[in-house]
Amino acid sequence: MKKRSGRNLINAMAVCVAAVTAVSANSAFAQSKKQPNFLIISVDDVSWFEHSIYGTSDVPTPNVDRIANEGIRFNHGYVSAPSCGPSRAAMLSGKHFWQLEQGAFMQSFFPKKFPTYPLILQDNGYETCSVGKNWGPGIAPSRDGHRSSVAGKSYNHISRENAEKTPYLYPRDYLAGIEQFLAERSADKPFCIWAGIFEPHGPWMKSKDAVSLAQSEFGVDVRSLTCDYYDHAKNAANPQGQNPGYYYEMLHYDRTVKRMLDSLEEKGLLDNTMVIFVGDNGTFVRGENLSGFELNIVGDNQTPRSKASGYDAGVHVPFFLMWKDRTPGGRVVDDFVSAIDIGPTVLDAAGVPIPEGMSGRSMMKIINSTKSGQVDPSRDTMMTGMEFHYENTLMPASRNIRNQRFEYVIHFENGGEEFYDLKNDPWETNNLINDPEYRAEIQRLKAKMKKIGLEQGDPRFTGEMDLFDHTHQYCNQGKESLFNKTWQNNFNRSYAEGLKAVGLPPVPRN
Repeated sequence: MKKRSGRNLINAMAVCVAAVTAVSANSAFAQSKKQPNFLIISVDDVSWFEHSIYGTSDVPTPNVDRIANEGIRFNHGYVSAPSCGPSRAAMLSGKHFWQLEQGAFMQSFFPKKFPTYPLILQDNGYETCSVGKNWGPGIAPSRDGHRSSVAGKSYNHISRENAEKTPYLYPRDYLAGIEQFLAERSADKPFCIWAGIFEPHGPWMKSKDAVSLAQSEFGVDVRSLTCDYYDHAKNAANPQGQNPGYYYEMLHYDRTVKRMLDSLEEKGLLDNTMVIFVGDNGTFVRGENLSGFELNIVGDNQTPRSKASGYDAGVHVPFFLMWKDRTPGGRVVDDFVSAIDIGPTVLDAAGVPIPEGMSGRSMMKIINSTKSGQVDPSRDTMMTGMEFHYENTLMPASRNIRNQRFEYVIHFENGGEEFYDLKNDPWETNNLINDPEYRAEIQRLKAKMKKIGLEQGDPRFTGEMDLFDHTHQYCNQGKESLFNKTWQNNFNRSYAEGLKAVGLPPVPRN
């Protein structure tokens, strides 16, 4: 993998900035008793290695980088699932996707029995705003599933100027919605803004248009940009170019982030606002099938190594947190943190009780620290996985568990297993599952995965698969017509009525 000089420089700067600002940041918060505001920015389909601040890319995202440079850069930030629907359901509920029943599946629904942290804040005196993509794609049965208010009051109705001329970008104006909310809100109440940025999700514009717009709007030649992508031909990672439209959309969302930060700063609100930037799942790259079993795909070279897979590039995302009144900038933290930790962290920071059902853990111990590196020794493991993404034509259901050194993978449909030494093989190119040297480590991670699965009620480990099997059947039934009006109308009445209307049996109850 190509070494980029930015990583060493950034790490050196981080240490200096943290040392200088630690005392002033903590003393500033000590003098303030105000509840904080929150701005949660989630972008669609981007992996950690596409951001230059990690030293693996030369794509310029200075405004996203600002959040990391003036706050905390998490080197090991993960989402629960590599698919936007279950990933966002997990992020909003503070629970692992496998705990969310139908919410564990793309194209199903997000049961309203699982409360979301924006709505909990709303019930505790916060004013909420949601723009862009919150949860989805899926259905919203009125009596069973969360509606469009799942991430707070919707301000998602203002169209972007000349949106018809740029159909490859999200048609709503994120900032205009936020500005309307800030103008209407009660100035004496704290707020929580969910900004679900659709970009850089495809389809993208034509390459020639992307090249032209990137040059005219940003002065950047996107044809020259590269990231350290997995190269299946060489079974390794090498600097490679992505679609110019993808890079244009990265520049576009970086500009969107700037406008959001500038707006809060101009109003004197930024210092007391916790800003979190996170990807909802990785981008899409392909590689070799190293599971040892035939997968439900076309050809080994078509195996996803990121989006829709539990591999590192699918669940390891950019994750930054800035709270200028509270934590010193320039910190680089190696603790494993998850997007399901956002909800407990936000509630903890607001002084609102965290529901017992949330599996995520508050990050306030990290935020309150001035340290870089490993801050909380207990954050040494991360478990992720996937159940369903478009009929599983990409990858079968799986679970992954990793620590700083090793990773174990299980594919449930065929029993395929993988094991990687991440220290020597960070891009997961050498499957060591049959290497006797690692037998003890493999068994250790397998046992830990089973323990976590049983403790958290993962049907793959409890054996209570009826509801998952039923939901899988439902998703397959609607795979071609899920978003047409007939299907939507059937299911938006209630889930039970919808099942009956399309000839599916009642949902089983464990």
